[in-house]
Amino acid sequence: MGLLALTVLAYLPALRGGFIWDDDLHVTANETLRSLRGLYDIWFGLYRHTTCQYYPMTFTAFWIQHQLWGLNPLGYHAVNILLHGVNAVLLERLLRRLSLPLPWFAAALFAVHPVNVMSVAWITEIKNVLAGAFMLLSLLAYQRADTSLAPPFPERPLRMLSPTYAAALAWFLCALLAKTAAATLILALLLILWWRKPRLRPRDLLGVLPFAAIAGAFVSITVLVEQGYVWGTDLRLDWSPLDRWLIAARAFWLYLWHLLWPAHLAFLYPRWNVAAHTPEAWLPLVALLALLATLWRMRARFGRGPLAALLYFFLAAPALVLVQTMYMMRYTLIADHWQYFASPALFALAAAAGVRLGGRPTPPPTAPSAPRAQARSLRLSIVAPGLLILTLAAITWQQARMYRNAETLWTTTLQRNPKAWLAANNLGVIRAEAGRYEDALALYELALASDPTFPETYGNIGVALQALHRPQDAMPYFEHALRLNPDHVQSLYNLGALRLDAGRPSDAVVLLQRAAHLKRDAADIQLALAKSLKALDRMPEALDVYRRLALLRPADGAIQNDLANVLHRMGRDLDALPHYEAAIQLSPESPEPYHNKAMALLSLGRAAAAIPLFQRALAIRPDYAAARAGLAKARAGQDGIRQLTP
Repeated sequence: MGLLALTVLAYLPALRGGFIWDDDLHVTANETLRSLRGLYDIWFGLYRHTTCQYYPMTFTAFWIQHQLWGLNPLGYHAVNILLHGVNAVLLERLLRRLSLPLPWFAAALFAVHPVNVMSVAWITEIKNVLAGAFMLLSLLAYQRADTSLAPPFPERPLRMLSPTYAAALAWFLCALLAKTAAATLILALLLILWWRKPRLRPRDLLGVLPFAAIAGAFVSITVLVEQGYVWGTDLRLDWSPLDRWLIAARAFWLYLWHLLWPAHLAFLYPRWNVAAHTPEAWLPLVALLALLATLWRMRARFGRGPLAALLYFFLAAPALVLVQTMYMMRYTLIADHWQYFASPALFALAAAAGVRLGGRPTPPPTAPSAPRAQARSLRLSIVAPGLLILTLAAITWQQARMYRNAETLWTTTLQRNPKAWLAANNLGVIRAEAGRYEDALALYELALASDPTFPETYGNIGVALQALHRPQDAMPYFEHALRLNPDHVQSLYNLGALRLDAGRPSDAVVLLQRAAHLKRDAADIQLALAKSLKALDRMPEALDVYRRLALLRPADGAIQNDLANVLHRMGRDLDALPHYEAAIQLSPESPEPYHNKAMALLSLGRAAAAIPLFQRALAIRPDYAAARAGLAKARAGQDGIRQLTP
């Protein structure tokens, strides 16, 4: 309970946090969280891409929370913090079972170290703390199945048919369902086996094979979903194998530095030039290989533990870039939450090193130097670790405040990394949403100065210029965004809408059709496309789009009215009448559906039925000239009138 209480105290500021970047995809705009059908889709809707990643255990956790407290961020933050505290307790138990020294100290380092704030204070990253809990439970179960992992080594081998081994596999499966990066548990198992057993036997490796098979399947699914359907394969990260090794080596030292000196941690770190293969670029890789070679040669003196810990740390965090390109690497090559699974190995190593360094024999109590030596021993064993834990907890407290809301997050990120173009861009979006378009433009220009290669910033500049009533200035920015990325949906839509407003529907249709194909569930795009098709008198195509719109916005009376207008222009007045009636029911205070239904009735020769509708339209809007003219014609018994209010 002490570790759990320590975790909660260190992360109290996070409880006041809100939703930030990517939380919309996972929670606030995630339709699967709102119904039982959504829960089914979380697990079995993979082919429909109902969630941004196939992490069904994570999204089920979100689904349960949404049923309990809706969109109140307090509950989500509390769950993340409690899960992280539970992970610290589980880590302490695992280290104790592995007979490692100072397990509580190592677990406390994990609980309060600031590098974990990103995983704990960011609602989206429940995937880390949830998968971490399942990974630790799996390791604990595996240790019970293979008791030789804790000295003294018994003769009984791993029992693969035992309930504890089955539990280890089940917990590992849950971890993969929460986040595929939990596959790094296989590396932990192999290194623990190599560290603990003087000689590895085939039956030792046999126990890891089922874990590897399950992990391979889930890694394949993740690559298929993220690169094939969600993020796409073009992330502008076409690195060579050599580039990836250089990135991984430099990331190793940066991660290690952040663990040793966790000051000025940022949400996004400066990206370095990957293609610059200068002599300095090789230093991190050479130093890493030298460190590992030194630990290998000194394993007889220090044991295999230090080498196993550093190897796992490297393979579980920096080395991920060797086998996978993650979407966030568009913005940063390292991120604190990527070392959540890796850092416990170094915390355990730090605790063991502390015992070794502080374990010098003290003089006998009768010796003159005994009091001084005993005082030094007390400081090393109690005071120094306690001060370190309190210092880290204080930094974590301060760091957690950065996640209060999106504006605080991006403002702090820019302060710590002025070249973070994503932070400048997203802060500009916040300013634009508040109506501060000039401030937004300044931030967008800052983003372009940091990186002019991303289309999002150009598209956002265009939107701000539109809001400032400068459509001609906005067009070149949308066009430039499309040169960078022909499938940039926002620019396709906005440029199409501008060309439609400029009386160029044929140009607009080409852009809007592409945007509508890329994002079929975006009602605004579909509506602009429908209007363009109608302006070109391509009524059958416009009708198809309006019917799709009616499914996307079933409670929108204006769409029902427009759909009926298209049917009327096609001469299908009988088909139009039910849609006009639906528009009236959905928008009873709008005069247009009454007028348009009346016109359709006149076309069918039913002037008497049209008169009350014209009168109702005039009662709502007395200056409605078209309705007054229609009423006069209806009273005169005229029919065949086609003039409509759009």
